[in-house]
Amino acid sequence: MKTLAERVYIEISSKDRLSGTPTDFRVSICDSIKNCKNLVLETLNMPYTWYFEGTLTVVESGGSFTITLPNERLNESNLYTWLQTELNANTVTPYTYTVTYDTTQKKYTIGATGNFVMNFGSAGVYDFPKILGFPASNTSNTNSHVSSYVSNLNEQQLCLYVNPIPTNLYTTDSSGANFIIPVNANWGDIIFCNRNTSFLQSTALSGTTGFNIRNFEVSLQHMDGRKISSLNVEGDVNIVFSVGLYDV
Repeated sequence: MKTLAERVYIEISSKDRLSGTPTDFRVSICDSIKNCKNLVLETLNMPYTWYFEGTLTVVESGGSFTITLPNERLNESNLYTWLQTELNANTVTPYTYTVTYDTTQKKYTIGATGNFVMNFGSAGVYDFPKILGFPASNTSNTNSHVSSYVSNLNEQQLCLYVNPIPTNLYTTDSSGANFIIPVNANWGDIIFCNRNTSFLQSTALSGTTGFNIRNFEVSLQHMDGRKISSLNVEGDVNIVFSVGLYDV
């Protein structure tokens, strides 16, 4: 029976990509690594990431308008001022909007001088209802709306998919991801994952004889399967893997 002989370490970066974007890319290392048994995620550095995205369409009596989540460091204390500014800058009727945030209930109240509908159930909305605490459905037509749930401006974890070529990775994780990235930073800050400060994550390579790896395809995604847009990352994603090798 073949045994695990040693581990080698590989650092890859989206800045060295052959194709793709900083969050969905393909790289090639100089020399093939032979007789590979498994991959272990050692570290991941994802700089200045605004991983929430989406649009919100507001329907008024005089028409409708759409606003887009920005690449800014929003938090619960300044999201309401940003949203109020955007609503008042884009209203077409026009209305005057007031947005308040309850720090105890962690909920938002969005009011206006006339009735309006927020389209949280439309295609392309993505993260707007989550961060404001609304269900993923269109609101009623009234002049004031209060969050149904606690707002959430922090993702708990993201998914990392890695595809060595040839393709024979398998994983037992229910999400189908090869690795889960714990998010230890606020939206708009640097995400850093380290096996020594989080937990060991290893993905086995199927088969008993091992195979050679030279190319890596990497994709960072939300837990619901949406890829993180490259427009929402300032810089390059850097990853260190260790590869277990069979004794030959």
